[in-house]
Amino acid sequence: MSGQLTREQAFEELKTETYPVELQREDKEYVSKKFGLTLAEFDAILSLPIKSYADYPNNSFVFKNMRGVIQRVKKIATYNRSETPALSR
Repeated sequence: MSGQLTREQAFEELKTETYPVELQREDKEYVSKKFGLTLAEFDAILSLPIKSYADYPNNSFVFKNMRGVIQRVKKIATYNRSETPALSR
């Protein structure tokens, strides 16, 4: 056998606990302590809606617009280079 799981074995493995509950609790306490928060404050933050970088002011539009400009410049530079005769020596 190639060491791969069968479909049934994979489903059984998915049912097993991968991150023990006690370790989750300890990690949560550790992280909240490092942030200087109580567990209640930390839980309140975790229960907030998920945010994206796009929800905040940023300059990502510059990079989106620049991608097209850079592609055009590359195309022009490559086009001109391929048609330019070699310099005489």
